[in-house]
Amino acid sequence: MRFSPLTISIIYFSMGTLFIMLAIRSVNMSGWDVWTILLMGFAAFDYFLAIRYFQLRKIIKKMQQSNNENDNK
Repeated sequence: MRFSPLTISIIYFSMGTLFIMLAIRSVNMSGWDVWTILLMGFAAFDYFLAIRYFQLRKIIKKMQQSNNENDNK
């Protein structure tokens, strides 16, 4: 089963938000340590992937529109 880029983008964005929430909780409990920095790194990477998949969705839509315009001619 294939997932659309928008679905994957939402999943990565949600995971990034979860990692940020865990990092904030970790800072409040024990201060800045290695695990907190790793959680923030994972969150940043997830946000990066979410943005890339959202951009991929736009590119796919643009390609589909141009193909539809070429087919109608």
